[in-house]
Amino acid sequence: MLEVLEINQTTLLPNSKFFNPPSPDLRVLHLNSVAIPSNIQPIVGLEELRLSSIHEILEDGRRTWMSCRKLHQFLQASPGLRVLIVMGGLSASAADKSLQPVDLPNLEELKVYHFSFLHLLRAEHCADLIVNLWSVQERLPPAAWTTVVPTLRRAKGLGVKVSNHSLNIVCLRKPPTTELLLCFEVEQGTADLSYSTLEEILQELENESCFSARAQLSLYAHEDIGVKVLKLLQSPMPGPSSRWRLPHLDTVCIRREGFPYQHLKAFVQARANAQGDQAPKAVTSILECSRFGSDREEILAKVMDYARDEGVAEGAVVQAG
Repeated sequence: MLEVLEINQTTLLPNSKFFNPPSPDLRVLHLNSVAIPSNIQPIVGLEELRLSSIHEILEDGRRTWMSCRKLHQFLQASPGLRVLIVMGGLSASAADKSLQPVDLPNLEELKVYHFSFLHLLRAEHCADLIVNLWSVQERLPPAAWTTVVPTLRRAKGLGVKVSNHSLNIVCLRKPPTTELLLCFEVEQGTADLSYSTLEEILQELENESCFSARAQLSLYAHEDIGVKVLKLLQSPMPGPSSRWRLPHLDTVCIRREGFPYQHLKAFVQARANAQGDQAPKAVTSILECSRFGSDREEILAKVMDYARDEGVAEGAVVQAG
């Protein structure tokens, strides 16, 4: 019986023998550059679904990117999915916001290359996660991070990089190996989205319990965005828990082109002076990197001596380590 089906570069008709009715033993479906009718019924009981550049044929004959609603139907038909990979465009509408997320408790691998449907699924046990979100123009609904955050929590270490138009989060493994978890790229003129998205993700990361993994931060953004990130991380979250975002953050990397030392110093001092059980780990390294990151200089001592260099009276200096 047919268990695996791969279809490339074709148009499926409503009476396709693979879909109406589908093979009862079909478990793996790969569609690549395929056009499907809008009224086609998704296959039930899949364990692996890979969709790449799928178009939907509307009743009037027009073709659009596959709708989020149609993808939602695929997920509803196969709640036992173990692998889900979606590449290419998706068309979204205001009505999609009312769709309820589908629980995918068995999902092990999720690779997403479009932001419009993250809120349509919940897969809190996913171990292999890559999320690439391109040309984002507006804030994602909070439900979009329901699947991402549990995967981040299981990481042994996180690397967070904020640049002018993107937010990258990688899983830190044995140096120099890293594994991309999230790439969030925004449209020109919407750089604040990188910051607000980071704020939302860190809020979710610390909501239930303290995030205990080591973290490092790379700030390659304009000064205003970089300063906002530092200020976000130099005070505890509001609320009774008084938890700090990324409490085990120990390393900060900045571009050699320059970053205001006074903001770096305030950040290091605020975290070093924190009191109580929820106090974060002290920052032990600030690295100034060349444009391509191949050359790094340790500048923590220089940062902490900043006021003295400027001729301003200074009290105690926090030392590295």
